[in-house]
Amino acid sequence: MIIGLAIIFYTFFVIYQGVKNNCLEAQKEFNKDCVSSLMAVVKSEKASFRVKNSAVWTLGQLADKKALPFLTELNQSSPKQEKCKLDQNICKYEVEKAVKWCNEGNLTNWMYKDRENWEVNYLNETNLKTKPTLTSELVVKGVQFIPTIIPTVTPKPKTLGANKLFNLVNEYRARNGLKQLVVYSPLCEFAKIRAEQIKNDWSHSGYDQAAGQGALFSTVCPNCRRVGENLAKDYPTEETVLEAWTVASIHKSNLEGDWDWGCAVYSSDNFAIFLFGRKK
Repeated sequence: MIIGLAIIFYTFFVIYQGVKNNCLEAQKEFNKDCVSSLMAVVKSEKASFRVKNSAVWTLGQLADKKALPFLTELNQSSPKQEKCKLDQNICKYEVEKAVKWCNEGNLTNWMYKDRENWEVNYLNETNLKTKPTLTSELVVKGVQFIPTIIPTVTPKPKTLGANKLFNLVNEYRARNGLKQLVVYSPLCEFAKIRAEQIKNDWSHSGYDQAAGQGALFSTVCPNCRRVGENLAKDYPTEETVLEAWTVASIHKSNLEGDWDWGCAVYSSDNFAIFLFGRKK
């Protein structure tokens, strides 16, 4: 009985964190209320289909009638599908489910009554002097996704291992029926460079510069068609890094992407870099 209740509580907690993180990421990009920002994500030409599907899921979880006209129109314009392909199109099943929940409610929408305070709390958290943070970015031959930073408070970190993090990512992908990543030395060389860069500049600027100048594909990884980058710092274990990435939509999109190669690097200051590559 106690174990069952614990599992239910944990499931609700993970759903809540996923919805909250998706809202904050959308609001950071579009500077609107949560629902309006999520709808903007779905309409965005820059967002991947997986990120759009995550936004649709979040709108369904919120079950806010404000989103109903938008979701209804989206449902009517979405073709019938035998199977959802989250990386290739908007999943009609997710849209239909979101429409139903906005009409009828669901078991979880009561959890989000405090969402108007999320952005305020987020801004307060970013003022903390010591906090672990995430940031993620994906570049597809010049198409750049907006990086996001998600803070959480954890104990003082220890030195972590890149090999363990790489194996944990592959274990996560295996559980989700995704191909295993193979270490690719050109990505590792660039990851080492990025590890030094982010010690002084906690951002994607070095990554953006390489992508903007074309070096990311011409020099760093000439055999890559697509490259993604996840960053994290000051997390206490490799497991908490992975867990944080799984509840943030853009990070999760990178984790579950159609990749062939990967490389994890840790710096001495506990900065984690994970690069993903899709071969041509």
